[in-house]
Amino acid sequence: MNIFILTLFSLLTFSSQAVNTGEITLNEKATSKSRSSKENREGKRLYLGFSIGRALGLGASSGEINYYHNSNFVSFFRFGAVQSEEHLDDGFTGAKFLKLGVKKYTGNSFYYTIGVFHRQLDTRVFKWDNSQNYTIHESMFRDLGVSTSIGNHWHWKNFSLNIDYIGINRTLVEIDEMTKPFKRVTKLTFSILNLGLGYAF
Repeated sequence: MNIFILTLFSLLTFSSQAVNTGEITLNEKATSKSRSSKENREGKRLYLGFSIGRALGLGASSGEINYYHNSNFVSFFRFGAVQSEEHLDDGFTGAKFLKLGVKKYTGNSFYYTIGVFHRQLDTRVFKWDNSQNYTIHESMFRDLGVSTSIGNHWHWKNFSLNIDYIGINRTLVEIDEMTKPFKRVTKLTFSILNLGLGYAF
């Protein structure tokens, strides 16, 4: 009888320990899966990303490098380009831009940015004479300005998804004279729905 009671007690103790161990394992997994974007930014130093969307009034693709000062404050450098024969009809053949600024997270994933930009637009104009011969005139327009934007940047362990909802860009300095091909370029432009993917480490 005593042996039976001891055996039963041992089985109950073992089962209790197994259940507790299972609960701890499940809790650890749940904690790991429920880490917030802010927690996943902690300890990161660099982010490399690629995005597409409308930037500085241009449909462009761009690359981005971020440096994490801490989980809420980031410096960024973005560079993008447009190069398409579709622009030949309006005279535009390509564009490039650079942006340098800071990104401030106000919560888990929401952020705003403040920065400066440099933009270059290229044109190619065909001029025909009466003999149906033509000459090609190429020119460019460059400007400097300031920009700001808002968006969400979700971080997982290393991979991340970024959506820049809307940005406002204002030209402050025109490096080149705004000749006729560039008359429709406005000093105030908008960036809309830039979608980006990246890797942080």
